[in-house]
Amino acid sequence: MGLNTKKTLRREKPQRGGSSKSHQRWLSDQRQLPIPFGVLGVLGGSSSKSEHEMEVHLKKFETGEAIRFGWNTVRANLGLFIGLTVIVWALTGGAGSVSRHVPGLGLLTWILGAIVSMGVIRLTLKFVDGGQGGLNDLFSDFSMLLDFLGASFLYTLIVVGGMILLIFPGVIWAIKYGYFGYFIVDRKAGAVEALKLSAAATQGEKGHLFGFGLVLLLLNLLGAACLGVGLLVTYPTSLLAQSYIYRRLQSVPIESPIPPGTP
Repeated sequence: MGLNTKKTLRREKPQRGGSSKSHQRWLSDQRQLPIPFGVLGVLGGSSSKSEHEMEVHLKKFETGEAIRFGWNTVRANLGLFIGLTVIVWALTGGAGSVSRHVPGLGLLTWILGAIVSMGVIRLTLKFVDGGQGGLNDLFSDFSMLLDFLGASFLYTLIVVGGMILLIFPGVIWAIKYGYFGYFIVDRKAGAVEALKLSAAATQGEKGHLFGFGLVLLLLNLLGAACLGVGLLVTYPTSLLAQSYIYRRLQSVPIESPIPPGTP
């Protein structure tokens, strides 16, 4: 058995003048060898599985594709998303203004914000998954509220701690754990589990996600520049784009960024 192994490992590469069939046979033999012995493995020509994983990693998401999906979905359901934006602003912004003048309302405002955030995630994911959402989705499920509040509290502590450490770690951690809410709503994950899942999903994509965040910021600044009216479109576009990215981070295929029936 040892002699046979030596013969296999010593199989020589054909000379340049050799036939193409011999060269192909040599390539095939090298791929069949264990990675430490295969010349292709040493040079970085890994197995087909590794090549596939690399392709998936490089194509997890494109910012332009996510924005187009959000824009086309808003355009096809304009009334719904304008209504969504007005309701979200009224509930979160209005409650926040009142809480500054009424002691003790801060906690209730935080809880209301969590409920609205969960509803927005639920609604936008329905569109990403090819379905139809409605305003009733904003308040349709409170079963994971405590987990969402717990994860939100931990997330705030992590990001604030990072900001104290020269800001940069805070930005990285904000991106790393920023999708915890999606995992709670979508997968019913617990608070700590959702943070871990977000960290795993964003592994290797933080630079892309940072660029995506900058694009969303510029998009909403443009919306605000149009006397604020543009935000009625750019804000829900951003929400849909974020949900689209969440699905892409899980390498879940999405058939088209353009909803059916959109001209």
